[in-house]
Amino acid sequence: MTNQDTKHIPIMEKLGIRYLKKLRAKTALDRIDSQAYILDNEEREKINKIEKRAIINVVIAGTISTIASGLAGYLADPLIDLSSSFFSKENMLYWSIVLGATIIASMVEIFYIYYDVMSKTHDLTVAAHLELFPKGEDVKEIAASIVRAALELPNKKDSDLRIDPNRESSKVVILISTIAYKLKVSASSFLFRAFIKRMLGRAISRAWLNFMAVPVCAFWNGWVCWVVIREVKIRVLGPSAALEVLNKISALEIQLSDRGKIALLRAVGSCIVRTADMHPNLELMYRSLDENINESANDVLDDSHLFLKELSTLNDEEKRIVLETLVYSSIIDGKITYREKNLLTSAYKICNIPFDFNKIKLLLKRFRSGALLEFNLPI
Repeated sequence: MTNQDTKHIPIMEKLGIRYLKKLRAKTALDRIDSQAYILDNEEREKINKIEKRAIINVVIAGTISTIASGLAGYLADPLIDLSSSFFSKENMLYWSIVLGATIIASMVEIFYIYYDVMSKTHDLTVAAHLELFPKGEDVKEIAASIVRAALELPNKKDSDLRIDPNRESSKVVILISTIAYKLKVSASSFLFRAFIKRMLGRAISRAWLNFMAVPVCAFWNGWVCWVVIREVKIRVLGPSAALEVLNKISALEIQLSDRGKIALLRAVGSCIVRTADMHPNLELMYRSLDENINESANDVLDDSHLFLKELSTLNDEEKRIVLETLVYSSIIDGKITYREKNLLTSAYKICNIPFDFNKIKLLLKRFRSGALLEFNLPI
């Protein structure tokens, strides 16, 4: 992998890498797995326990923070001047108390969550025997991708690959998805409060409504933490899975043509554009393949429609290898999007192989659990 320019690294990522280095310096690994590795039942159970602890911790943190904010609103409720507008200067004392308590509680909550999630992230890398800072390599590569997942930072966009993740994506859809994600907590809290007030009517006072956000915030904290920790797991397991796939391709006694080799790159590139994301596992897989392929500067590698067109011109043996690569590229980032499923459907049809999506979902489940992928032809 190439080194990143430290000038373009976000401050949160720098702090996260520094914190991981501090934790790793205090931890002695019993061993480091540089090759594809299958987690045994005891290790998988350990990883699952780390996940559960992380989720429970953030749920408790969110609950305490929301209760503190709600308690401030409850105690300050008598200060509200009902004869004036709710946001008038006569009610400034009420808002000062409520907002002050909310800001302080939220800052403590956010600090604790970042601290605990980063700690659990490090625990996951230890449980998977992953070397975060290998000698002779820039620490920004392996550790940084894991830090970005833990801190919910977007994947880097300054890759030197000739792949544009947003080539086939609507910018309007991306914008709407981002806004919806940012508003999910506040919208859920508002709707939940409205529902409770509607159901209970006069039976519940305005003061007690301050506590109605507690279950909503606890739920979102738990759900977001589950998503974050799952993504950390995927990035921890990704390098060994990518190495496993590449080793199996290399071991096949089939000589690919130049067009077949380019099709391998296009398979990975197509998954990148169909997910609209330069996921580090996909980037690693692409770079590893690219080391043995001499594509020309004129080859377009991020056009999924061109990939399907070229796939149809390959012989049967090459089609199966490229299709297998496409399948593993679609699951190595831990998810299969709707657009990727459509890509797989079209590729299977071109290769004249019945498409069984359930088999691919089982393969995805194996990858998420840390099991070997069992690269066997036909699919």
